[in-house]
Formats: sequence, C-alpha cells, structure tokens
Amino acid sequence: MTTDTPKMNTLVVLLVWLLLSALVGYVGWQIHATLLAVVAAWLSSDLPRPSGWATWTLAPISRASIFVLGSGWLIGVLWMERDLGLYPRPRVFWRRVGRLLGWLAGVLVVCWLLVFLLA
Repeated sequence: MTTDTPKMNTLVVLLVWLLLSALVGYVGWQIHATLLAVVAAWLSSDLPRPSGWATWTLAPISRASIFVLGSGWLIGVLWMERDLGLYPRPRVFWRRVGRLLGWLAGVLVVCWLLVFLLA
C-alpha cells in the first residue's frame, strides 16, 4: 500500500507564476521610478556630484535603468519558473510563494518610503 502525496495542479502553478511575474515587473518599475526620484533630488540639491552632471543626465540613467532592470526581470522570471517547479507538494509550494511575496512587499515598502521621504 502506497500513500500518494498531493501534487500541485499545473494550471495553478502557471497562474501563480504569471501573477508573480507581473508583480515582479511592477516592483521593477517602482525601483526605476525610485531611482529617478533619488537622482533628481540629488541633482537638485547642493550635494557634490560628478562634473558635467545636470538634469539632462536623467535620460541616460533612465535608459540604463530600464535595460538593467528589464534584464533582471527576465532572469528573475526564468529563475522563478524553475524554482516554483521544484516544489511538487502544495504546502512547500505555497510557503515558497509566500516568501517571494514577502520579498516583493519589502522592496515595494522601501521604494515607497524613499519616495515619501524625498517629497
């Protein structure tokens, strides 16, 4: 007599992965907006900055940020797809999803606090 362990439904795993992918994209966009807000506040302050930096430097910083964060998003989504597929048991799967959501929520809170403190 064997005891079958419950396995995760493939459709549920796919839907959770799609939801987490969208949330990671939203968090990446918030990181981008926070970076631009921090750099804009730094450029408008009296703090020392590299010579030649002015408000026009926000455009290249924005482009580089989108490139780096977009690449990170793609790598993260592929890693997350592999990582979530490693947990066939529902309890372990949902624990891992909770940890990922916790990290995303933490990053969002830090971004929002930085923007709030700069305002």
